[in-house]
Amino acid sequence: MVNRGGPALRCGRTPNFSRNIRFPNWKEWPPYVQKDKYIAVLSSSVMGAPADDTLATLQELLKDLKHLSKNIKHDGRMLNTPLIEDIEDCCIPSALRCFKEMLPGLTTTDEQKSQKVKKMCYKMSNKTIDRTGNVCTPEEVEKASCRACDSYEMKDSKDFLNAMEKLLQKSVMKMQ
Repeated sequence: MVNRGGPALRCGRTPNFSRNIRFPNWKEWPPYVQKDKYIAVLSSSVMGAPADDTLATLQELLKDLKHLSKNIKHDGRMLNTPLIEDIEDCCIPSALRCFKEMLPGLTTTDEQKSQKVKKMCYKMSNKTIDRTGNVCTPEEVEKASCRACDSYEMKDSKDFLNAMEKLLQKSVMKMQ
């Protein structure tokens, strides 16, 4: 196949280079270009991008948690706290959901910090949480005995934040 000075050939088709046409609207592009565009979008969204986004989000959450820890009132409030030694690898998403549920129960020093807690809950979207558990196959997840949030021991806010930090660190390490 000979390339006659035009763009690289795709899908084995030879385009007509006799006219120099601009395609301002993608719907006017030749069908083989449209197909390649969709393949490129699909491959970039399937290969690597979600894991990178999830890793970045987990690192951001870890950083936010460290800043927030300084502004939490440790007023004796007790929260269900998954401890790292109680969590199987396939149950990390379940434990993160528990932390997400318990996070609004923390008392902050001011309204701005309270907004940061809400933002952290938003960052801990189900999509982010589910992607942290992709180290296990569906069969392994099914076999794992993940505990319900209310079955974890009650700990004070300081222990809760330490346990959450350790779990986020473990999640980041598994994703790298």
